[in-house]
Amino acid sequence: MREQIKELLKPLILDEGIAFVAIYRIDGTPIFVDIKRRGVVDILHWLEEQVKILLYYLENGRLSEAEIKISSYRLFLQPLSKSLVLTVLADDTISIYKLRIDISTIRNEFLSHVRV
Repeated sequence: MREQIKELLKPLILDEGIAFVAIYRIDGTPIFVDIKRRGVVDILHWLEEQVKILLYYLENGRLSEAEIKISSYRLFLQPLSKSLVLTVLADDTISIYKLRIDISTIRNEFLSHVRV
């Protein structure tokens, strides 16, 4: 399953403007993480607690997705299923429009190919 996930996330993993890509379970446990920049480790520590709160809102239907600006990065949280959330940290050089299309495409492919 890890290879399937990695293949689906390939457009994000290969993008130089993406600092990290992760898939979290709804309880905040990471099941897939690809970190491309060491400088974001501090953000990841902060993110662990924030993800749990945001995932709670996503799970309860209060949010359908989330986008947060952190320093020179943008954090995107997009549910992939009822139990998994895609998390993407992108720098300011990335095209937000293209990133949103990539995330939406990955979500649709995930729903049609991966059984969770």
